[in-house]
Formats: sequence, structure tokens, C-alpha cells
Amino acid sequence: MPTLYSRLPISVVLVICSGLVGGCVSATKSDSDGRVFEPSVDPLADVQQALGRADEGDRLALVVLGANWCHDSRALASRLYSPPLAELIQQEYELVFVDVGFLDKGRDVVQQFGVPNFYATPTVLIIDPSTGALVDNEERHIWANAYSVDMSDSVAYFEKWATNDSVADSAAES
Repeated sequence: MPTLYSRLPISVVLVICSGLVGGCVSATKSDSDGRVFEPSVDPLADVQQALGRADEGDRLALVVLGANWCHDSRALASRLYSPPLAELIQQEYELVFVDVGFLDKGRDVVQQFGVPNFYATPTVLIIDPSTGALVDNEERHIWANAYSVDMSDSVAYFEKWATNDSVADSAAES
């Protein structure tokens, strides 16, 4: 009997440690598979802060409205952090993710930029911070199938908006 009790604390420690290691692996997996949509007390304030940072850095604001339950949202989020797109996003955009839950949150964000409601998740808004104009209004719906959009098309899309000519043309149309 003494050996059973002497092994019990070691067994308990091993079980606890395996749970901690499992939790760390799970957190790492969540980050790498695009689970970046976290609830916020005030998503519109988060977007306004991103607009301020974008304006200061002479970049565009990139607002991605999505949810962790949506494979297209996770696919786009993961791609935004993968080369070669990651470098472009970091240089040209101020990125902010907005958790829309089950399309029951974040409506004030899309309405702020003249979008009456969500088309799908993810919804991608590229905003010129100096004017507040939504510059990708006509093409923002392609991301509803983000899982199917390949990396080269993703890079081409965001490169197009990163040029001042594309933004100026779109702002003139607004």
C-alpha cells in the first residue's frame, strides 16, 4: 500500500501537466488556423482606433468582420498572416479583426461605412482613413468564399488597393 500512495502525487502531477501542455498546443493551433476573431466590448471603437493608426502611418485600414466558427473567415485570417501576403498587409494596411458572432454583432461597424448589413463572413472593408471612404465597396463580396481564393489572387486583390490610384478612383466614385 505505501507504494500506491507514494505514486499518487506523481500521477496527479503528470495528469495536470499533460492538461497544461495540451492547452498550449491548442492555443498555438488556434492562432495558426485563423481563430483570431475575439469578442470586443466596442468593435466600432476598435475600428476607429485602427483608422487613426492607419492615418498616422499613411496606410489603408483593413477591417475583417468574421467569426471563428466560419471556415472562410479563418482561411482569410490565416492567409493574411502567411507570406507573401503578410508582408504586404504589414506594409500597406492597418489590420483589425471584428468578431461578428453569429452575425448578431458588429452591425454598427458595417453601417458606419454605408454597408446596410452583412453579406457573409468574412466581410472585408478597406477604408481610406483620410476620407473615411470604403474603397472596395464593389468587390468586397468575393471574400464570402475566402477558402477558395488562392494566395496569388489574394495578393493581387490587396496590392490593387494598396496603390494610391485605386483608392483615389474608388473615393471619386463614392
